[in-house]
Amino acid sequence: MQLFFFNKLKKTYQQAQFEKKLQRVKDNFYSNIVQNIYWNPTDENILNQLGSYLAEVNKLISKYKMDEVRDDIVGHVEKSAKQYINNYIAKNINCLPTRDINKPLPFKI
Repeated sequence: MQLFFFNKLKKTYQQAQFEKKLQRVKDNFYSNIVQNIYWNPTDENILNQLGSYLAEVNKLISKYKMDEVRDDIVGHVEKSAKQYINNYIAKNINCLPTRDINKPLPFKI
Protein backbone atom coordinates (compact mmCIF):
# COMPACT_ATOMS: atom_id res chain seq x y z
CA MET A 1 0.00 0.00 0.00
CA GLN A 2 2.82 2.44 0.82
CA LEU A 3 4.56 1.71 -2.46
CA PHE A 4 1.43 2.63 -4.41
CA PHE A 5 1.16 5.92 -2.53
CA PHE A 6 4.84 6.69 -3.17
CA ASN A 7 4.44 6.06 -6.91
CA LYS A 8 1.41 8.33 -6.99
CA LEU A 9 3.30 11.03 -5.09
CA LYS A 10 6.31 10.72 -7.39
CA LYS A 11 4.14 11.06 -10.49
CA THR A 12 2.43 14.11 -9.07
CA TYR A 13 5.80 15.69 -8.28
CA GLN A 14 7.05 14.83 -11.77
CA GLN A 15 3.93 16.36 -13.29
CA ALA A 16 4.39 19.53 -11.24
CA GLN A 17 8.01 19.81 -12.39
CA PHE A 18 6.93 19.31 -16.00
CA GLU A 19 4.28 22.02 -15.74
CA LYS A 20 6.75 24.42 -14.15
CA LYS A 21 9.33 23.88 -16.92
CA LEU A 22 6.64 24.09 -19.62
CA GLN A 23 5.46 27.42 -18.24
CA ARG A 24 9.04 28.73 -18.36
CA VAL A 25 9.39 27.64 -22.01
CA LYS A 26 6.03 29.28 -22.84
CA ASP A 27 7.01 32.54 -21.15
CA ASN A 28 10.30 32.65 -23.06
CA PHE A 29 8.55 31.97 -26.35
CA TYR A 30 5.89 34.63 -25.88
CA SER A 31 8.40 37.29 -24.89
CA ASN A 32 10.79 36.40 -27.73
CA ILE A 33 8.18 36.03 -30.47
CA VAL A 34 7.03 39.63 -30.07
CA GLN A 35 10.55 40.91 -30.71
CA ASN A 36 11.10 38.50 -33.58
CA ILE A 37 7.83 39.42 -35.29
CA TYR A 38 8.54 43.12 -34.87
CA TRP A 39 11.99 42.97 -36.45
CA ASN A 40 11.29 40.26 -39.03
CA PRO A 41 7.54 39.72 -39.58
CA THR A 42 7.94 37.26 -42.44
CA ASP A 43 5.90 34.08 -42.37
CA GLU A 44 9.10 32.02 -42.70
CA ASN A 45 10.60 33.58 -39.57
CA ILE A 46 7.36 33.10 -37.65
CA LEU A 47 7.18 29.44 -38.68
CA ASN A 48 10.82 28.92 -37.64
CA GLN A 49 10.12 30.45 -34.23
CA LEU A 50 7.04 28.30 -33.77
CA GLY A 51 8.95 25.19 -34.86
CA SER A 52 11.74 25.75 -32.35
CA TYR A 53 9.16 26.37 -29.62
CA LEU A 54 7.37 23.09 -30.39
CA ALA A 55 10.72 21.28 -30.44
CA GLU A 56 11.42 22.59 -26.91
CA VAL A 57 7.98 21.41 -25.79
CA ASN A 58 8.61 17.96 -27.29
CA LYS A 59 11.98 17.73 -25.49
CA LEU A 60 10.26 18.49 -22.20
CA ILE A 61 7.59 15.87 -22.88
CA SER A 62 10.27 13.26 -23.53
CA LYS A 63 12.37 14.29 -20.53
CA TYR A 64 9.45 14.02 -18.11
CA LYS A 65 8.00 10.92 -19.81
CA MET A 66 4.63 12.50 -20.60
CA ASP A 67 4.36 10.68 -23.93
CA GLU A 68 0.82 9.42 -23.31
CA VAL A 69 -0.48 12.99 -23.50
CA ARG A 70 1.98 14.33 -26.10
CA ASP A 71 -0.63 14.99 -28.80
CA ASP A 72 -2.93 16.85 -26.41
CA ILE A 73 -0.16 19.04 -25.02
CA VAL A 74 1.44 19.84 -28.38
CA GLY A 75 -1.95 20.49 -30.00
CA HIS A 76 -3.00 22.89 -27.27
CA VAL A 77 0.36 24.67 -27.15
CA GLU A 78 0.51 25.03 -30.94
CA LYS A 79 -3.05 26.35 -31.22
CA SER A 80 -2.61 28.93 -28.46
CA ALA A 81 0.73 30.08 -29.93
CA LYS A 82 -0.81 30.51 -33.38
CA GLN A 83 -3.72 32.49 -31.92
CA TYR A 84 -1.30 34.70 -30.00
CA ILE A 85 0.79 35.37 -33.12
CA ASN A 86 -2.27 36.16 -35.26
CA ASN A 87 -3.69 38.48 -32.60
CA TYR A 88 -0.37 40.28 -32.19
CA ILE A 89 -0.01 40.85 -35.94
CA ALA A 90 -3.64 41.94 -36.34
CA LYS A 91 -3.35 44.47 -33.50
CA ASN A 92 0.05 45.84 -34.53
CA ILE A 93 -0.02 45.60 -38.32
CA ASN A 94 0.50 49.35 -38.75
CA CYS A 95 3.59 49.29 -36.50
CA LEU A 96 5.35 46.39 -38.24
CA PRO A 97 7.82 48.04 -40.61
CA THR A 98 8.05 45.37 -43.31
CA ARG A 99 4.71 43.54 -43.06
CA ASP A 100 2.34 44.15 -45.97
CA ILE A 101 -1.02 45.28 -44.61
CA ASN A 102 -2.92 43.34 -47.28
CA LYS A 103 -1.08 40.10 -46.61
CA PRO A 104 -3.17 37.50 -44.76
CA LEU A 105 -2.29 36.34 -41.26
CA PRO A 106 0.23 33.48 -41.14
CA PHE A 107 -2.13 30.85 -39.66
CA LYS A 108 -5.68 29.71 -40.20
CA ILE A 109 -7.25 28.66 -36.93
